[in-house]
Amino acid sequence: MHPNSCAPPPPTGACCLGTDCVNATFEGCANEGGEYQGDGTSCHVGICAGPPVGACCFGTECLQLAAKHCAAEGGEFVGDGTTCPSEACVAPPTGACCFGDDCLELTADHCLAEQGEYDADATTCPSVACVGAPTGVCCFGDHCIELPADHCAAEQGESIGDGTDCPSEACVGPATGACCFGDDCLDLTADHCAGEGGEYLGDGAECHEEACANSQSQNLPAYSIDDGSFEVAVEPQMPAGILILNQFQVSAGHEVLTDIEVSWGLFIQPGTPITVAIYDDPN
Repeated sequence: MHPNSCAPPPPTGACCLGTDCVNATFEGCANEGGEYQGDGTSCHVGICAGPPVGACCFGTECLQLAAKHCAAEGGEFVGDGTTCPSEACVAPPTGACCFGDDCLELTADHCLAEQGEYDADATTCPSVACVGAPTGVCCFGDHCIELPADHCAAEQGESIGDGTDCPSEACVGPATGACCFGDDCLDLTADHCAGEGGEYLGDGAECHEEACANSQSQNLPAYSIDDGSFEVAVEPQMPAGILILNQFQVSAGHEVLTDIEVSWGLFIQPGTPITVAIYDDPN
């Protein structure tokens, strides 16, 4: 004989499977996914009625659902025991929503989610003047576009002011001047010239035949210098690379200086005044 053959059977009770009811053990009810009502309970009308239901709104549509089911479906639960149709199921109010100069009638939440500017509930687009941010001249060098100031700044332009119009004399490109590449000359900005390895002669300097010449001569009146050596000094002090060529002749026992040629590189702009001092060597 089996040692447990005389053991009493496990207790049973009502087991709800949805709105259906069966008598089962706790373990048997759990295995079926049911809701055990307790040992000794019995199935009767209403024991498996389920959670209370109420009106659940989906916009203007109404369904009878339990609160948990309503929330899971994204509805708005009105309350246990409420019924459909329900006056609570009404669409949220809409109003004018401005996107710059454009207008759409949306709910406040929808408008804000789309980064619009909500006017008020029940307002309509024909009655609301959606005015965008003021615009003005935005300069990109000498190119002009009418944009709001913040948009202009975001595009790295230069805003002249709200209400200004294109074309504008304010949009002037950077100053240019002669830029020398050896004997060749191009009209460029200072930054462009430097970036290309050229020698910039200054804002407004013009390219002409001798603009980038590597030397200039300055003829001076004849100076009589006593016998002996002499020096030529250039003032103010010039950069390295200046060459002084002394041309003179002997006349009546004196050296007569007839011409001085001063030669310099590209780093001195043609036309720069140069003072030449001539004096005897005291030694």
